[in-house]
Amino acid sequence: ETGNFDIAHEFFHLLTWNIFDLSSREDQEKGDVESFADAFASNLLIPGRILDEEVKKINQDLSPIDIVNLSLKFGVSLEAMLWKLLNFNHIAKAKKDFFSQNSFLRNVFNIQYKKNYKKNIEALPDNYLNLVIKAYLEEKISKMKMADYLNKNIGEIDYFLKKRGLPLNV
Repeated sequence: ETGNFDIAHEFFHLLTWNIFDLSSREDQEKGDVESFADAFASNLLIPGRILDEEVKKINQDLSPIDIVNLSLKFGVSLEAMLWKLLNFNHIAKAKKDFFSQNSFLRNVFNIQYKKNYKKNIEALPDNYLNLVIKAYLEEKISKMKMADYLNKNIGEIDYFLKKRGLPLNV
């Protein structure tokens, strides 16, 4: 899992904090707000027009490797990409379900993600890091979730932040 989708989802909540007061809402309304947050994250990270252009470049039925490559290109999980491809009619539901349940495909994605992206985690953009730290300091995410978003073990967080010039006692 890349974490980008989760961050974008939580970013929606930060942006709409004063609009949706979830503490006084029914479970159905909370579910609706969560759906809005997912739609926001999906459209922010995988803009439909750009996805359409990328799929056209492939110029054939999407293979499992094509889908892995699209996921990596947009920096989202395989599952997020499959849902977006389904919603934009680039794959059928049966194909989406088959790929969602394909452990080999997930393993290929995870290996490629770690190979291509995990090595760059030290070069996280400041705005991404700041958003994660802000969410933690405002107690919207736990230290464990912050570690997950930063692709670190919980024991590495203090050292990681200090190394980046942020000697927070988190």
